[in-house]
Amino acid sequence: MWAFEVRGSGVANDFPVCLEGERLAFVTQHIAHDMLPGGVHMSRPEDVGNSWDGATIPWWVRWIIGHPLSPELRQASYWHDRICEGSETPEDRMVADAVFLMMLRRSGVSRWRRWAMWLAVRFYAVFIWRVRR
Repeated sequence: MWAFEVRGSGVANDFPVCLEGERLAFVTQHIAHDMLPGGVHMSRPEDVGNSWDGATIPWWVRWIIGHPLSPELRQASYWHDRICEGSETPEDRMVADAVFLMMLRRSGVSRWRRWAMWLAVRFYAVFIWRVRR
């Protein structure tokens, strides 16, 4: 199993992934797991080839926010994407966005950067996702 440490945070990103174009793809079967405050455990099996696009960061702000596939964004973007996949209500999206913010903090992302990213996902959830539902 491969392990990637988020620089300076002491947080291990234990996803066995490789880069396939602009996506991170699992190279072995893997069970992703993490613990949230209050003892809530998240777990999800992943098959070889399953992938996600990292954090959704428009190209024109990457010079400020960073690259979508940066190691410190992987855990947060993975769980946010997976929770959003099953979201059916605005409350589900709110939970996904809160998990995203918490995991960015846990991964050592600076305060201004994580809040900017959180505001972007909340904006999307409130003004775009709801309309498409």
